[in-house]
Amino acid sequence: MGERGEEWEAVMLRKAEEEESKAVKKVKLVTSDGVTMEVEISTVKEMETIQAFMNATDTDNSIIFPLPKVSSHILSRIMELMSGEYDQELVKRLSHEELKEICMVANYLNMKTLLHLTASAIANLIQNKSVEFVRHFFNIINDFTPEEEVQLRKTHEWAFEGVDED
Repeated sequence: MGERGEEWEAVMLRKAEEEESKAVKKVKLVTSDGVTMEVEISTVKEMETIQAFMNATDTDNSIIFPLPKVSSHILSRIMELMSGEYDQELVKRLSHEELKEICMVANYLNMKTLLHLTASAIANLIQNKSVEFVRHFFNIINDFTPEEEVQLRKTHEWAFEGVDED
């Protein structure tokens, strides 16, 4: 009976391991505001920064990855965008601040598809906009004197033609 009990235990252990391997593997990401999100491995594969670390350490996916430059709000928006397979309509509904922040996070995490999508959306948004709009959008402080700005506008008149109203 002892031998059969050990065999039965071994069979049950193998079944449990098989079930565990069938389960969707997840990785824990901790945002800058202390929120922990469990994300499927398939999603993390698009985050090349994290994927490179996982490949280098040959981890069993139980490691928690801190994301000190990513808020929970932005990570949630990224997950939403990824679940919609980077839907253009979802991108259009983002605020300007969200769009800029997601673009920076996509760069930080080396998410090429998301980076391309958000950079394109920003480029379309600022296309044909005034210098003032672009400065405001990117929080750029004007360091030109009024005289320098007048001279630049005069020298490069062509750059100010066809500019949309803000």
